[in-house]
Amino acid sequence: MTLRQFSDIDWSSTLDAILPDVHEVDRDATRVWHAFFPLTLADAYEAADDQAVARRLRVEGNPRLGSGQIDSSHRFLYGHRYWPLVKAALISRSVGHGVSGWSSLADVVREATGDVAAGTRADARLVAGITFVGLMTLRQVGLDAFRATGAESQEMPAASGASPDAVVARRARDDSQGLLGFLRTTKHFSVVFDERVADATFPILDNQHLTTASATDGRDYVHGPRQFQEGPIPAQCRSATCGTCWIGVLGGREKLSEIEPYETRKLREFGYLDVEETRPIIRLACQARASGNVTIVIPPWNGFVSRLQNI
Repeated sequence: MTLRQFSDIDWSSTLDAILPDVHEVDRDATRVWHAFFPLTLADAYEAADDQAVARRLRVEGNPRLGSGQIDSSHRFLYGHRYWPLVKAALISRSVGHGVSGWSSLADVVREATGDVAAGTRADARLVAGITFVGLMTLRQVGLDAFRATGAESQEMPAASGASPDAVVARRARDDSQGLLGFLRTTKHFSVVFDERVADATFPILDNQHLTTASATDGRDYVHGPRQFQEGPIPAQCRSATCGTCWIGVLGGREKLSEIEPYETRKLREFGYLDVEETRPIIRLACQARASGNVTIVIPPWNGFVSRLQNI
């Protein structure tokens, strides 16, 4: 048995099965990462010319883990701080005896999680998510590439001293409206778009669309990885027709407006998400409105993954 024997459906169902074993701090984050780096897209790049795939899917940015993202794609997970040890454990397991002897992918993930937890002396719930991510990364890039890269520093500067429970609590808090906040006609909140950076946040008005609020951030994002023109969230059309403004939600999902049929249909058209949830982990920022503090993560690419079936 090898990791390549497991289908995309196997990986998705395995993630659903292990989520109860993942600490709340990384439960949604692991699901977000899985949506950002779908196996079907990785396999498409492996089977065809990179430029042909990118043109067909209208890909902008970098969706490939093997293109410089093996050690950085999961920086928004709390478990990222354990990445060097996760890598070492997975490499050792792969070189030693692969994944033979298990009846399911869930068995592989749980056994590997046990290895990492024993090596780090950390709560298994804190390494379960990043171990799943590590195994999927290994599946997409292969052992040689996985082993050849050097793991990044595991610190998350903005949260390096915070416990996982403290991070969960921080994500749940709203900005204070002041002593007379109940008299304010319009409340003000914050959107955090990178927990690793202390000032990676922008203000948002109550019930304002995320892209509208993002555009008020006047800092220079033109030279970022996706060359944003207005604010940190990429946005071209603001009518959900381009797919550039998709985001993952790490905290505050319940403070975003319920997804409407139009946004649901567009998410399926792009191939980003197909679930029946009123407030899913993946949103189009031009459609989602906030009524409290929200913590998000911005993917490194956008495109039309749904076109894979026609390649």
